[in-house]
Amino acid sequence: MKQYIILSSVYLAVFYLMYILLFSKDTRYMRNRLYLLGSVIISLLFPFIKISAGSVGLLASINDSMNAIINIPQVNIYPDDPGTGHSDISSPLIIYLTGCLVAFVIFMANIFKLIVYIRKYRVEDTKIVLTPPGKESGFSAMGYIFLSSDLEDEIKKTILEHEEQHIQNKHFLDIILMRLTGIFFWFNPFIYLYERSLKALHEYEADRQMLDSGRNVISYQRLILNQIFNTSIFTLQNGFSGRSLIKKRIIMMTKKKSKKMSCLKLLLAVPFILFVFGYFSCTSEEITPLEKTNETEAIEPFIFFDLDESKSKQEVNTLQEVREDDYSMQKKSNTDENPKSNVQYSDPKYVDDEIFVVVEDMPTFHGGDVNKFREWVQSNVSYPQIAAENGIQGKVFVMFVVDKKGQVTKTEIMKGVDPSLDNEVLRVVNSSPAWSAGLQRGIPVKVRFAISVNFQLQ
Repeated sequence: MKQYIILSSVYLAVFYLMYILLFSKDTRYMRNRLYLLGSVIISLLFPFIKISAGSVGLLASINDSMNAIINIPQVNIYPDDPGTGHSDISSPLIIYLTGCLVAFVIFMANIFKLIVYIRKYRVEDTKIVLTPPGKESGFSAMGYIFLSSDLEDEIKKTILEHEEQHIQNKHFLDIILMRLTGIFFWFNPFIYLYERSLKALHEYEADRQMLDSGRNVISYQRLILNQIFNTSIFTLQNGFSGRSLIKKRIIMMTKKKSKKMSCLKLLLAVPFILFVFGYFSCTSEEITPLEKTNETEAIEPFIFFDLDESKSKQEVNTLQEVREDDYSMQKKSNTDENPKSNVQYSDPKYVDDEIFVVVEDMPTFHGGDVNKFREWVQSNVSYPQIAAENGIQGKVFVMFVVDKKGQVTKTEIMKGVDPSLDNEVLRVVNSSPAWSAGLQRGIPVKVRFAISVNFQLQ
């Protein structure tokens, strides 16, 4: 979740900066509007896309299970962890969820205000809502046009025509999209910049359509200036007289329409966006089979899943020895248990005797990938008090097998630290709820996993 929010925020920033540099000053309002809306949607989708770069080239996938190797991230346990059966909810998560709740309440409060005004002041059998005097002269929201009841008839007519353009262009849906996105990205300043730019485009577009209908530019600008001192009571709106946009609207009215060739500027944005996408979405993987069981098929390599890139060279060597020792044990075990090891995995008679690392349909835990299992381990492992008192810390490496029934079996410590820490990890992994079994060519099979649990005193 944290990685998704960060990547989405980065994409939002990149798309908006490209908009400011390339499109913000021309008058292709519909294109600019579609660019902003499209960039928000793409920014929400891009983090789901992963590109695996290996010896056979690039493979794009939205589904993490398509990756050749499943990595179980390291679990970090501290003495202050709440212990078995409790979830570790961090302070940043509490702050984030509180912000989401506040943003949602504000959004719903604005919707409620609009509904109250519609029910109370709507002119019967029309889409017009006459608001009390002293409020904003005119705006549109939820398909209704809100007009101040003390306006002169001629001014009402002009504002009504202007706001009808907003309704026809469905500008209110843009604002709703931005507000819903802002509930989850309330901390990201670019969300508010997106909304401000979209509201400006809405006014430019409506102004352009008013002038194209034959309205006099000078009289129309004078009408806007006469309304700038009215106040605003809502945020979910397209307002006729928003003070912050008056100067820009008048300037944009006098600018010539940008040529169609200006759309080619989109081509300038594509390479930079692709570069950023490739930088954050590409991962490198290399798989080298350890040994072939026959002329046509190879045993998948055993990968010890640890993502801590800061480990020392000595630790890396230790892990390599663990891999080699485990493979020797696996080879011997397979030879003893299955003399006919040269039979291909597709034979149902012998597939139960083989232990796979990567299969067509990897096992799932509680309907999710291995990160779900990591979260479960994180919330159930406790730092043994005796180990904390004696200053014992370190990484415990555990290997286990998810059998064809989804049960966790053959749990063993590959690299331990202390019996107190080792036994705690074994206890939790052995108590794992059932997984959904992995499938190889439609047949349930055993799949080997490994995870490291890092006990740290500080």
